[in-house]
Amino acid sequence: MRRVLGLLLLLVLVVVGVGIYRDWFHFSTSREKDGGNINVDMKIDRERIKADTEAVRDKAKSVGLPVKTATPNAPAEPAPNAGTPNR
Repeated sequence: MRRVLGLLLLLVLVVVGVGIYRDWFHFSTSREKDGGNINVDMKIDRERIKADTEAVRDKAKSVGLPVKTATPNAPAEPAPNAGTPNR
């Protein structure tokens, strides 16, 4: 159970780290004038997340396209002839 929770925590940390790096999340703080309270705000840019996921999806399709179009029985290129070593 500890390993599952640790893995889940690691996954959350990776998503938050990537999100901050890709500007999906924005944090801001403000202090109230009358008291000592500090407000912390978090904004999530859904349009940026959607654009990035679509870009990754398109990139994955373009990478997978040559694999799908390759013929399964195509002969492999012959290995280069190493020749005899110089003595």
